[in-house]
Amino acid sequence: HSYDIVILSETWLKYKISSSSIFPTNFKVFCVDRSEHTHPPDPSNPKRYRRNGGGVLIAHREDLDASSFKFSKISVRAELLSIFLSFPSGKKLCLSVFYRVGTLTCNNFDYCKEHFDTLFNSRRFCKHILVGDFNFPDLSWPVSLPCSGVEQLFLSYLLSDLGHYQLITSSTHYKGKTLDLLFSNDTGCVSDVKIHDQHEFCFSDHYAVSFSIDFDVRRIAPIRREIKCYESADWESYVADLSCTRWQELFSGDINCNWNAFHKLIGELSDKYIPTKITKPSMVSLGRDTEWEHARKRKENLRRRAKNSGLESDYSNFKEARRNLKRLEDSKIRQCLDMDDKDGISKRFWSQVKVNSKTTRIPPIVNNGEVFRSRVDEQADLFNCYFASTFSGPSDYNIFT
Repeated sequence: HSYDIVILSETWLKYKISSSSIFPTNFKVFCVDRSEHTHPPDPSNPKRYRRNGGGVLIAHREDLDASSFKFSKISVRAELLSIFLSFPSGKKLCLSVFYRVGTLTCNNFDYCKEHFDTLFNSRRFCKHILVGDFNFPDLSWPVSLPCSGVEQLFLSYLLSDLGHYQLITSSTHYKGKTLDLLFSNDTGCVSDVKIHDQHEFCFSDHYAVSFSIDFDVRRIAPIRREIKCYESADWESYVADLSCTRWQELFSGDINCNWNAFHKLIGELSDKYIPTKITKPSMVSLGRDTEWEHARKRKENLRRRAKNSGLESDYSNFKEARRNLKRLEDSKIRQCLDMDDKDGISKRFWSQVKVNSKTTRIPPIVNNGEVFRSRVDEQADLFNCYFASTFSGPSDYNIFT
């Protein structure tokens, strides 16, 4: 199977396990592993907390023409992860994954509600998709409220307050239960929902779920480069030439001259006996490569240091790093643009501008109190309810003229 985005729950991963040991190098991975913070122990029942298991993960291909980052405004005490995908068109998508242990009670809901309230109040995205293992074995879909207990809290909040829709109606577990759910605040952006056979992807008691996200997303064209093809080298001739080399004559000078002579010899023999091939590096967004990422991380580290210390010197270092990052990004964008194609300059340049600008007059998500809506018709109803609430009632007194 070849997918652009992979979302997993119950990963059983630890911080010592590298992402490269699970996914290819062309995937960018975000994960939240189980800990005492994400899965708090129950003081009244210590056996309820399990140190192993749990964990959630979202990974996406790096050749998608989109920038991604983790939502980390608050540190949620639940196995819950949200990331943003920002596209050159200016649209932003938020993906969330949640794993709920069936024995957890209302505290788990409170932590999740705090996370999503902060997420939706940030107004950073227009579409939201939430998937995960909710462990509601007693519910059948389509479900009609009211239900009871924790199920009622979650469903009332997601369906009524946040205006989401649940899109899975068949069993996702070998016991015939619908435990894995798919929510979205816009049913138009999710299609082709499919429940796969039990062991089609991996050995699990759950069934895998696949679906399409209807976003107009481009793939970044690969930048080709030339590298040595060592598996096709003529090593016998290479070694034979090295055996015939007069090393005493080659190393007759000082150490610097000897090193230059040795480096030149190895280079000539490599060009002679090792062929080259064209390959593709990992995909990066316009102007944002490894050098840019290192500069961004340095800027963020200095920002946190200045915030914690309050020293003027740390703040000056942060401002300098911020200026350097901006200069580096501008220079790399100019290098990526094709200066011979005026149309190409205009199209790619303004795509980059749209990513870094906020031009929407009405935010993609509108809320009135704790009620959030993203569809245009539902936003209009929300505006009507708000404006109607501001008008006073009819007067009950007579006005004489």
